[in-house]
Amino acid sequence: MTSYEGKLAIVHSKFSESDGLSTCRIDLWILVDAAKHEWSNKVFVLPCWNTELSFQVFCLTDAGEFVLAPATTFRELPFYVLYYDPKKNAVRRVFIEGITELKLSPWDRDLDRRTISIFPGQVQNLMFL
Repeated sequence: MTSYEGKLAIVHSKFSESDGLSTCRIDLWILVDAAKHEWSNKVFVLPCWNTELSFQVFCLTDAGEFVLAPATTFRELPFYVLYYDPKKNAVRRVFIEGITELKLSPWDRDLDRRTISIFPGQVQNLMFL
């Protein structure tokens, strides 16, 4: 669950391939009236930008952009997330610096079970008082 234009929303993303063309479908369900259990639905379909990685929607920004990140831990650098702006129908890629290596626990070497958590609104202040 997330917030979309100040209302409670649920986001579901699905990647599919048809006729050699990969696409991402984003279903956005927005709560219109909680008392009546009334929801509205918006569907966004965008082309896939990387056929080697599977992305999923993690959250929405306050500006209404969808934040998509790899569904599993990156296998190669550089690591990046995608911002999709449905108003402009535009995707921008943001590279994340500072991730230099993948350290696996000795008891678990399965890369497909690893996930990345995305928090686009988090700001750290390193100023000492």
